[in-house]
Amino acid sequence: RLFQQRVDQRRRGSLLVAPAVSVNEFKTGLTIEMDRAPWKVVEFLHVKPGKGAAFVRAKLKNVITGNTLEKTFRAGEKVELANMEKSTKQFTYMDGEQYV
Repeated sequence: RLFQQRVDQRRRGSLLVAPAVSVNEFKTGLTIEMDRAPWKVVEFLHVKPGKGAAFVRAKLKNVITGNTLEKTFRAGEKVELANMEKSTKQFTYMDGEQYV
């Protein structure tokens, strides 16, 4: 719901700007866009060292290739949410070379 509100806030005419989310708001399963590819947050850890600035260490999985990556973000850094649509499909039978 929070992310839907951000999408609604960022609409400008017919152009939809990708909403940004702070890394402090990471949740497992959240999908972000980084380096023009969608990445899913597998794990994350917010670290507050006794000395220095806080940071977020995240384990990310590329949705397309399946590669995993560990990345460290500065606390408060903004990243774009990936614009993805999920749907369940069911094919009932094959007609020639096509599923129907």
